[in-house]
Amino acid sequence: MTEDFELICQGAEARLYKVDLTRRSIYMEFIENAVTLKVCIEKMIEVGDEKIWIEKIGKALGMLLAKLHSKNIIHGDLTTSNILVKNSIFDKLTGISNEDDKNLHQELIAIDFGLARVDSTAEDKAVDLYVLERSLLSSHSQVPTLFASIISNYQCGITDKKQRREIVSKYQQVRARGRKRLMIG
Repeated sequence: MTEDFELICQGAEARLYKVDLTRRSIYMEFIENAVTLKVCIEKMIEVGDEKIWIEKIGKALGMLLAKLHSKNIIHGDLTTSNILVKNSIFDKLTGISNEDDKNLHQELIAIDFGLARVDSTAEDKAVDLYVLERSLLSSHSQVPTLFASIISNYQCGITDKKQRREIVSKYQQVRARGRKRLMIG
């Protein structure tokens, strides 16, 4: 059995051309000259001047996640290892390039949708955000303000005010449960 899928969101993930369930094969776009966001952040920490690129990554990643969540796509494993960065973005992030940052989120590509699902609940979107926050704290503790920038821009990307309030409220609840679990064990 073969099923064809169309592109869900331009600039949000690699194009998925074909899924062959019989052969258990996925045919998708090859992203040339890309690195993971994890590698990109590590390189930028070496370069320094965090304020410039934290703001830019926060905007780009926040808008990307808002775009996925507005389509009710729950990634399930949001980490900086599951976001690709096109190589052309590095100069833009470090402030070397003066190009417009408006479409910077199109330079980021979400990958590894193995745990993904389609779900419209605020709870699942909040858990997605919490997983990303924990990942950032674990992998990139040198830049503690990065998640605040991401969540701020994410909220700007969710245009439905009621949905935005609900997701933020659920996120705070999920976060509180996570803290309690860390304290108790």
